[in-house]
Amino acid sequence: MQADLDQPTGDVEPLWADRIGLAKLTTMAFGGTDLRPLRDELLSKLAGAFVIGSDPMPERRAKSLSLGADLALNPRDGQIADEIRSRTDGRGADVVLVAVPIPAALTEALAIARPGGRILLFAQNDPQLRIEFPAAAVGVEEKEILGSYSAAVDRQNEAARLIFSRQLPVRELVTQRFSLEDINRALELAAHPINDSLKVVVQP
Repeated sequence: MQADLDQPTGDVEPLWADRIGLAKLTTMAFGGTDLRPLRDELLSKLAGAFVIGSDPMPERRAKSLSLGADLALNPRDGQIADEIRSRTDGRGADVVLVAVPIPAALTEALAIARPGGRILLFAQNDPQLRIEFPAAAVGVEEKEILGSYSAAVDRQNEAARLIFSRQLPVRELVTQRFSLEDINRALELAAHPINDSLKVVVQP
């Protein structure tokens, strides 16, 4: 079963898509393309959004493109905001999903988002983390900052439908498979991932 072996339905969360109005989007930008952002890129493409991924690792940018992203950028080039504006007639992204726990990423996300756009924080879970951002981005440009952490119980049926119908090809997110005899190797890789590793699966 695809959900049992590859992607629990609790990891596929349509709730954040509702919060940002995903069905109404034209452009969705992602900061970071590890497992969760790649999964959410799939959801965004399913909704018809123009998807832009961002990651310093070339392997993950390639994976992003292979899963359907329209564009995959290297944040170290320093050209993300200009590139996104050039692709949106100068407007900016409707939503920027920040999946890296780096304070500066929020400032960059606000610069990428269009006026009235939304920034969704996915990796900012440290209670000690403090983030500063330009107040005018919210007070004048009316950009919204939202958060999302876990799955909603009442959305599990929708998540299961997307997975079991194969509308979300979550199997493509599994990059390494190990036998039960090699579980120690699997745990080591999961704890210390290499550039091309995303989801590690142990199969009996």
